[in-house]
Amino acid sequence: MFCSSCGKNNSEDSKYCINCGKKLIINQKTSSESTTTSSTKEKEIKSQINIEKSSYLNRLFQGRINRRNYIIGIILLYLLVFITAYCIGYIYGFLTGSEMSTELYETLNLVIGIVMLIYSLSLSTRRAHDIGKNGTYILWGIIPFVGLVIILQFLFSKGESQENQFGSQPKPKINIKNLFGF
Repeated sequence: MFCSSCGKNNSEDSKYCINCGKKLIINQKTSSESTTTSSTKEKEIKSQINIEKSSYLNRLFQGRINRRNYIIGIILLYLLVFITAYCIGYIYGFLTGSEMSTELYETLNLVIGIVMLIYSLSLSTRRAHDIGKNGTYILWGIIPFVGLVIILQFLFSKGESQENQFGSQPKPKINIKNLFGF
């Protein structure tokens, strides 16, 4: 059965999507409806592929992640960003024999900053979902000192042990693909 949100194919007995954590809609068909033609199945598969391609940003902000995956995701994000920025600067200097111009450096920082902002908001939103809060809860982090309290809450508070409105309890294993929305 395909998830209507992210397009991921799940097992028939699943209640929640294994990719995004959203509740699956179970279509119960009568025997006369169950005989579909192959062209109908092909159209359904094509539409699911389109959903999967178009909803990457939606998958980034849906579902839940636990404390361990949140911490690992933030660490990996910062490592990848800093290593990428360092390598680009080093390669540029090696190839040209000079330092990077200010305009190019600022443009590179802007692009890396936007990518980092999107993924850090994604991780924080899914962590807020795990403790039973809406994704807009992270906006309280803009206020000085309140942001520190929210970060500490994300790092140390345990997520809800049962399913909530944002999906089922996340699995304790580390899933790098799920961290970055793939």
